[in-house]
Amino acid sequence: MPNPAPPSRRLLTPLAAFIALAVTASACSEAQQAVEDQTGGTLDLSGVTIPDDIDLNAPDFTVPNIVAPDINIDIDITEAPDLPVIRFPDAITIKLPEITSDDVEVQETDDQTIYRISGTVLFDFDRADLRPEALDVLDEIRAAIENRGESGTIEIAGHTDAVGTAEYNYDLSVRRATGVALWFRERVPAGQDIQAVGYGETQPIAPNTKDDGTDDPTGRAQNRRVEVIVEKT
Repeated sequence: MPNPAPPSRRLLTPLAAFIALAVTASACSEAQQAVEDQTGGTLDLSGVTIPDDIDLNAPDFTVPNIVAPDINIDIDITEAPDLPVIRFPDAITIKLPEITSDDVEVQETDDQTIYRISGTVLFDFDRADLRPEALDVLDEIRAAIENRGESGTIEIAGHTDAVGTAEYNYDLSVRRATGVALWFRERVPAGQDIQAVGYGETQPIAPNTKDDGTDDPTGRAQNRRVEVIVEKT
């Protein structure tokens, strides 16, 4: 049975569902505010030169502040559904020789390869910079992408559990996705497109609470994740 569509969050207009913003120098402040106010977004890092001194944990970090003009940011205004979302209903779990870490699950569809990574191995609590242990895990995924000849767009999708506000969780998911995307940007061919996407708490793959309404730490741990989604060409 398919999952119901999540309801729209009433932040800007009651029926708002999707907003596309072209970020230019003159519109940067408006786009920045829109990104801060919403609960989903995409940062396209293709061909963008990112400064080396970015602090993803800085209180004033915002996506438009680190990108060049004319970068598209897509904002999807959604609310976390009550039921887990099956993002890739036709995906099958596969094993790859390059992936030895228990913190990575690999799934495949006809069009995509999905590398799902536990957020626990990637980040410390409430931070977006990569832990030292994360580098080996990401390098396994990079090697798998290279060995399989996967040259399509790479989407780095950041996800959180439902603890905290939706706005805060979206912001954290963007920071974390950006950190992983920057790591890949330095290590995959320059012509391969990379996108960083923040979903916040809106795409759970497990319940955040138990049937009686109490906290479900096991489910929340599954929801704290990053997905590296590679389009097949």
